[in-house]
Amino acid sequence: MSKVTPEQLKVIEHGAGNILVSASAGSGKTHTMIERLKRLIIEEKVGVKEILAVTFTEASASDMKEKIRSALVSRAGEVNDKRLHRLIDELPTADISTMHAFCGRLIRSYFFVAGVSPDFKILDQTDADSLKKTAIEKTFKYFYDLKDEWFLTLVDRHASGRTDKGLKELIL
Repeated sequence: MSKVTPEQLKVIEHGAGNILVSASAGSGKTHTMIERLKRLIIEEKVGVKEILAVTFTEASASDMKEKIRSALVSRAGEVNDKRLHRLIDELPTADISTMHAFCGRLIRSYFFVAGVSPDFKILDQTDADSLKKTAIEKTFKYFYDLKDEWFLTLVDRHASGRTDKGLKELIL
């Protein structure tokens, strides 16, 4: 294990139970979580299906899985442990992912409890932007048609020239 801070070591060696790791960008969170997960799997004999590790970026999630896989392959080669070989096979489906991916899988599994259609989809950025723009246009039209005083005052205060584009962008 490379050099770690006392705070990182505390996370890596944390005993039974959950732990939340929250720190600024570039502080070594991913490295610390990888070391913790490797320790749990190899030393504490925790199964990869018993772990939930979520991060915000695909890169961090992929990095975690790859480094854990490498550690398991290396260790399995040293000790010829069938358990480790099985865990290597299970790793691709382990809950080590982004928060969005985990929540998507959770909702797909329990769509009936969440009250959503089983074929729901998570909007991509293009579709989301299009829906937001449509909502803004319809909302502005509604309030223009009402000639609502507070709305017209708001538009007047944020208008640039004779357009409400700046206010729409501010809201978006």
